[in-house]
Amino acid sequence: MYLYKTFIIKDSSSYIGLDASELAQHAADKTDYETNHQSDTQKESAIVIAATTFISEIDYTAFSALIDGEPINWTDVKEINGGNEYELYILSGSPL
Repeated sequence: MYLYKTFIIKDSSSYIGLDASELAQHAADKTDYETNHQSDTQKESAIVIAATTFISEIDYTAFSALIDGEPINWTDVKEINGGNEYELYILSGSPL
């Protein structure tokens, strides 16, 4: 199995160590996700990962690019609402 993971910061004012361009990118990612895709995702409380799962942590732009409708749609994305972050996951049987 292949797991693709990204996160989006909800409130960047509580984050340290990010420069202005990174904070701006997270703000843009948050707006895009909440406006265009959040209502389509599956809400989860936890994700259990098997030991044989390959995990790729990627930025939101690369994550969104994986979702083109064939074979992955936003309805296949799992969201964990983790405090000050949205954690987004795609689980696939083959590499995307």
